[in-house]
Amino acid sequence: HPLIFTDFYVKGLDKLQIVIKDKKSFDFLAVITHETEKEVVNNIKTKLDRLLADKNFKNVKYEIKVVEDLKVDKKTGKFRLILNKEK
Repeated sequence: HPLIFTDFYVKGLDKLQIVIKDKKSFDFLAVITHETEKEVVNNIKTKLDRLLADKNFKNVKYEIKVVEDLKVDKKTGKFRLILNKEK
């Protein structure tokens, strides 16, 4: 649910977007500020692992991808927090 990620805070993480690939995997797109990228990615991973374990989603796999920016919706001019790319 999107509300899980509205309070997702990691120092150095500027923006995030979840791209659902299928029922058991997603990509976590991260726009990182000037902080040390590797450290921020490690902190994101730690927080995501804890969050998934708390929700009993230990079988869900994810990949963290650092991106320059997030694509915005042409209609709203904003980026979507969660995109569903399930086939």
